[in-house]
Amino acid sequence: MRQFSITIPVYNVEKYLERCLDVIQEQSFSDYEVILVDDGSTDDSGKICDAYCKQHPDKFKVIHKHNQGLLSARRVGLEHAQGEYVCFLDSDDYWMPYTLETIDTKLKEAVADVLVFGHYLVDENGILLQTNHSSLDEGIYQGEKKREVLDAFLTTTSLNSLCIKCVRRACIDVERDYLPYYSVSSGEDLLQTLPIFDRAETIAVIHTPLYNYMQNSQSITQGKYLERHI
Repeated sequence: MRQFSITIPVYNVEKYLERCLDVIQEQSFSDYEVILVDDGSTDDSGKICDAYCKQHPDKFKVIHKHNQGLLSARRVGLEHAQGEYVCFLDSDDYWMPYTLETIDTKLKEAVADVLVFGHYLVDENGILLQTNHSSLDEGIYQGEKKREVLDAFLTTTSLNSLCIKCVRRACIDVERDYLPYYSVSSGEDLLQTLPIFDRAETIAVIHTPLYNYMQNSQSITQGKYLERHI
């Protein structure tokens, strides 16, 4: 069994996908599998996925499906994950070259079910715009102290994103049917984080930025909210 499963939903990101996948191959830690879920892309994203799988069949696999949205693609990726831990990566974003090595080290030090880490906000050219991390102090949260994580989760947005977490697969509700929520286009990460934090016994938090989140003016999180999002 692989140490890490990296799930990547893919939809019309031909401009950024190779950057995302190349950085994975540059990782200093190599015990991983990459699960690409092509959610009905209409550009060359699907072909790019196929090319990487052909070149690296021992590391990459792709599932092609009709378009149902981000939540659907994430769930399909989780259904195929076999690693002890799962990492979440969006296809227009990318990691630091040492991301997996750092995650592996911290998980072993803390014997944690979940690791929460920091991230950089970058523009399309990779220029740094902002450095962000959880509102929680660095440390290990378990037992009564886990309440601090739940309090921060309910009162801030700094713990919402799946992409700033590495999660023990056993803490993910893979068995749950999320079909009724496929139309959700805002807050789907928060929805999936609830059972993770509920099941996790030990949560480790570091502020080290390991993820490069590309600011996209067209995305829901950057644009105005519409009534259907609510």
